[in-house]
Amino acid sequence: GTGIGVYAALLKAKGHGLIFPGTKASYNSLIEATSAPMIARMMEWLAGKQGSREGDKVSGEAFNAVNGEVTRWRCVWPHLARHLGMEPVPPPEDGSPAATVKELVGGDENA
Repeated sequence: GTGIGVYAALLKAKGHGLIFPGTKASYNSLIEATSAPMIARMMEWLAGKQGSREGDKVSGEAFNAVNGEVTRWRCVWPHLARHLGMEPVPPPEDGSPAATVKELVGGDENA
């Protein structure tokens, strides 16, 4: 979320649309996202486990929580761009990666 927000702000400040920052293959690939309510439920569940019986503790374990719904960036990107007041820009058709932020907005190499 934050990374996309910063990326969008930089592009918008330079008058660009919201350029998808990957390849055509990644734009069309299946993705999973986790909603804020799902993350909140997982955090509550984990917090409750930390103080419970020894056998129920989850210390040192990794967890992955997703809603189970899949989509593609090509379906999400236009909605995201419009929500941010920008035009959506898909990746190059030839399969090459999109231009980098430095190429799009400039910047000091030493910054």
